[in-house]
Amino acid sequence: MKKRNNLVFKECKCSLSISSTSVNMRTLAALLALVLVISVNGQYGVTNHICCARHYSQRIPAGKVVSYSTTSSGCHLKAHVFKTVAKKQFCVNPALPWVKKIVTKLDKKPSAA
Repeated sequence: MKKRNNLVFKECKCSLSISSTSVNMRTLAALLALVLVISVNGQYGVTNHICCARHYSQRIPAGKVVSYSTTSSGCHLKAHVFKTVAKKQFCVNPALPWVKKIVTKLDKKPSAA
């Protein structure tokens, strides 16, 4: 004990009850969990995932369609998504002959890569 101006001070060599090792382990576990969540989301498609509720019923002129994509296997309705020169998207039935013809034409077109 030390005395200063009639006050008594006790020397204290205190330590925290939580060791730095346990804090580091908790931080590491939290980071690992975060990395796992991010990697699972990236693998299973939190990316562009388009599903269609119904098929567009009208025929789209082949000259208006600039690209297409196919809905994923996780979607209830199978469809091709046609993108037009006006940047509109239409879900169309991939079984229809006119849709197959446009898809074949687009597949033969050289890519701009």
